[in-house]
Amino acid sequence: MTFSNVTFCLDLSLSSPGFAILAVTETGAPIVLETSHVKTKASKSHGYRLGEISEEIDRYITTYQPEHIVREKGFSRFAATTQAIFKTVGISDLYAHMRMDKVIAEIPVTTVKKAVTGSGKATKDEVADAVMEILRIDKPYFFATDDESDACAVGLAYMYEHKLIEKGW
Repeated sequence: MTFSNVTFCLDLSLSSPGFAILAVTETGAPIVLETSHVKTKASKSHGYRLGEISEEIDRYITTYQPEHIVREKGFSRFAATTQAIFKTVGISDLYAHMRMDKVIAEIPVTTVKKAVTGSGKATKDEVADAVMEILRIDKPYFFATDDESDACAVGLAYMYEHKLIEKGW
């Protein structure tokens, strides 16, 4: 089977960033090729944790050579948390540029939720359920964490926005 519009999707955090690779099949259907997350230990330094995260980002970029890279747009709420998240954003920017000379697209969280569920105020469970329905995944525990399903949601929102897939394909 061949795929087009291979898209690397990121839901970034310092504690458990989620990653996914989505693509489009010959029939125009979105498909998930891989998901993962990196559970980092809070007892380790930020530098150590960023190293773990950067290895996973590099692996995805090197393995899949995605045509598109997208992440959930960060927002500011708590200073320490926001600063930590933006460190992971910097790492993702660095690897996208170094490995592929690409700029990462960003989509606000409410736009992601609205695109996949119809409501910008959807819960994490509602997002995960919608993602599973859109991707036609029937395994109840397909995603190891909501970070993985969130990464898929970001990718689906991007694909809808850029007309790479149609709703209800």
